[in-house]
Amino acid sequence: MSFRVIAVFIVAITGSITSPVHANDQDRPGRDWQQLSITGFDIVYPDGLETEARYVADRLATYWPALAESMPMHRPPRRIPIVLSAATLTANGYVRSDPIQSVFYNQPAPLGGLEWLDMLTVHEGRHLVQYAQPLDTTTGRVAQILAGENGPMAIVLLFYPNWLLEGDAVAEETRLTQGGRGRVAAFDLWLRTHELTGQRYSYDRAMLGTGFEQYPRVSPYDFGYLMTSYLRREHGSLILDQALGGVAEPGAGFTFDGRIHALTGKNLSQTYHTVWDELHQRWQSTVDALDITPVTPLWEPEADHWQSLYPVAIDEDSVLAVEMDVKTGSHLMVLSQGKKYRVATLPAAVAAGYTGTAKQKTVSYANQRFCWAEGREHPRFNREVTRDLFCYDIEQQKRYPLTDLGDITSAGQAKTGHLLAHRFSMDRSSQLDWLSPDGQSLRQITLPKRSLAFDMSANDEGDWVFALLTEAGTQLMQWSSQTGQLRALTEPVQGETWRSPVQANDWVLYTSDRGGIDSLWALDPNSGARYRISRRPFGNYFIVWDEGQQRLLSTDYQANGHALIEHPWSGDSPPQAHWVAEADVAPQEPDIAPLAQPVESLQVDAGPAKRFRQAPGDWLPNSWLLSADNQAISLNLYNTNLMNTLSTTIRLGYNREADTPTGSLALDWRRYWPVVSFSVNQQPDSDLTRIDTETRLALSIPLQQTRGVARVGLEPSLGITHNSNASAEASFIEAGLSGYWTHQAAPRDLQAPIAMAPAALLDTQLDTGGHQLALSNSVQIPGLADNHHFSISGQWQRRDADFTGSSRIPASIVFDPAPVTRDMATSRANYQFSLGPVDAALGRLLYLRSLTLAFDAQVQYRDEEQRSAYGVQLSAPSNVLRNSRLRLVPTASVYYQPEQADWVPTISLTLGG
Repeated sequence: MSFRVIAVFIVAITGSITSPVHANDQDRPGRDWQQLSITGFDIVYPDGLETEARYVADRLATYWPALAESMPMHRPPRRIPIVLSAATLTANGYVRSDPIQSVFYNQPAPLGGLEWLDMLTVHEGRHLVQYAQPLDTTTGRVAQILAGENGPMAIVLLFYPNWLLEGDAVAEETRLTQGGRGRVAAFDLWLRTHELTGQRYSYDRAMLGTGFEQYPRVSPYDFGYLMTSYLRREHGSLILDQALGGVAEPGAGFTFDGRIHALTGKNLSQTYHTVWDELHQRWQSTVDALDITPVTPLWEPEADHWQSLYPVAIDEDSVLAVEMDVKTGSHLMVLSQGKKYRVATLPAAVAAGYTGTAKQKTVSYANQRFCWAEGREHPRFNREVTRDLFCYDIEQQKRYPLTDLGDITSAGQAKTGHLLAHRFSMDRSSQLDWLSPDGQSLRQITLPKRSLAFDMSANDEGDWVFALLTEAGTQLMQWSSQTGQLRALTEPVQGETWRSPVQANDWVLYTSDRGGIDSLWALDPNSGARYRISRRPFGNYFIVWDEGQQRLLSTDYQANGHALIEHPWSGDSPPQAHWVAEADVAPQEPDIAPLAQPVESLQVDAGPAKRFRQAPGDWLPNSWLLSADNQAISLNLYNTNLMNTLSTTIRLGYNREADTPTGSLALDWRRYWPVVSFSVNQQPDSDLTRIDTETRLALSIPLQQTRGVARVGLEPSLGITHNSNASAEASFIEAGLSGYWTHQAAPRDLQAPIAMAPAALLDTQLDTGGHQLALSNSVQIPGLADNHHFSISGQWQRRDADFTGSSRIPASIVFDPAPVTRDMATSRANYQFSLGPVDAALGRLLYLRSLTLAFDAQVQYRDEEQRSAYGVQLSAPSNVLRNSRLRLVPTASVYYQPEQADWVPTISLTLGG
């Protein structure tokens, strides 16, 4: 028996953030960019967006001083670029380093009732403040000297909990504005419901998760908002700043957990239970005070896992719905006589509208077809994202594109098949487009700039109602396809979330979270009077009304998902006794205290726009790393320009044992379709007897795109490498083609349920004419039960005798090393499934999330020789330092090799960011 410890593969934090950014994270080439400069910021934007850039400049001037009040920056960062990615019809934004910047995507989302650029300015602006905090410490300043931007960023990634970063940013949304997610009742829905109906999770599980929670996923946003709001409320607005001021500093706590304990007398686990005890009392008292409205259940989720049914329409005796199941994913569904029938798999990004905080209707139905708006990124430049309508015909069992407009955010569908779509253009203008059943534009209706229309629904007379989010708030609107009249049914509101309006006889019904729980409300469109008409313990969402049958449906949230219920309703009656007028329902108070007076809106003089030029940032290192050991010393310089079209790595060093300088230069230029990579590397060989120089030039075109429920990729490549030293030299040409196809995974899937990844690579040695051909493929298919996966992979290689280059088949971790032969092949079969959650913490160092068991078989062929191994693997996915970004997977395996009649135990560790 032999025992082997497999090499530890570590993706260090500093390494991961200094590596080149993914080649596809770019805007399309040829776009002209402009720049506005204000104190502390450069706003970079494409031609045609100057008005929005100046709007962002004003928002930054308005919010930036307030963002730093509770987290002062004693050493403010250098000028920060804000990039407006106008061609990205995706609701997102982020901050990244190397160089430090914030990217604002264009499409708005109904999150917190805020105009989208206001939301991003506050949320991402707070992240910029957070990321500057290490510079207030000695450790952070030393890290900056040693590693540039990546030094302080490494402290953030290692020591700042993700829930702190995201939850604190949500708190600022809520504190500084009249909206924000802290005012949205559904924001903490999963945590609130689980606390009142289930067994409370440990701090580590609530923060990091095991993958087997009662709700679909662990989120740092809601958990962090509740935690940071409590800390700021109970220990003062500067408590987070005081805690971060000692993070990574010797003594006084060192970790964020230790710092909170030093300042408050409780560690984070104790603080969590204190917070949840307080929330439990408040949440329970709210539920106890409810006058529960009786309803008729139509479908309820099973008790063993989270699943939901979201109604889309009623068609005779059937309910058309969207299903979300953490075990099997998202599907279009028909519910008939209490039985569910799956029609088709729905893209996860579309279903996310139902499961996320926005609770937005993303799917419509009429005449045997479902329709939805679906985004599709450019295969090479993935910041270019268009959105169009796609439909699924139930009778023909066919999915097809309906429009080719490129800027549709969502749409509703009338019983005639006509659609009312909202369009949001690159310049942030907004309009409705009335479409024929075959997707042809019939009429356009202009809406206020920057506005977002959502949850469109029509009655049988062709009158549409929808929710409209503007800078002033959310309001309900009506548009008549007969007269073309657009009118406001309400004034805009802030601090409340209105969704899902439908016309039910004389009333417009909708959901509102006024009072702290999402409930059904009725609006008299003539008088404007509003009434709460239902109360359920955890909220109603997604109203559906059938005029012909006079049926009113919605979801009813429960501990393990959204149930489907029917409400009693008589739409032609006056207000009933149990209805509650709006004036008698107090708005929900957020957990974080808002400002006594709103932030005063400022206008800043940004001066004339200038043409943005990439060249000045192409050769300015943002990060570096000085490393030394007993043999050599080296300085590594890293730079990626702002638009991610050029990455540069320069290494300068000296090897003392070989008494020779060393160095390398690596460039990745990706402004256009091909990615051009060039590198020169000079270093001593392993015996320190000669100097090896390798020069490489390669071109590749990485293409990838999400198409429906699958992700596909293709990458052709061509390169030439020249190796030389004092005794020999050789040149090689490599030509490759690789690709992949992977089906979307359900929340509890360990990996994609169906996938394949073929590849081919041909190497040619120029001086001898020898060739080496390598082929490989891997296939994944579902196993015998949910969350079971079976994968098969294989590699084959043939090389000529006069080829002296490296083998493309990697060394095995199970078999002893063996010489390279003319014909080589490997094959592997693996059956993997999870044994469930572990939820065990080893102090602050390690948190064991779950256990995974796999049966593994490997066979290796070298000419006429065959070697095989059959084994069992046990893995324990874990988190290090209570950090959601540091994942450790220790794996213990034992293999039997029948040819040698030997047992081989192995241990492996993988650690990644």
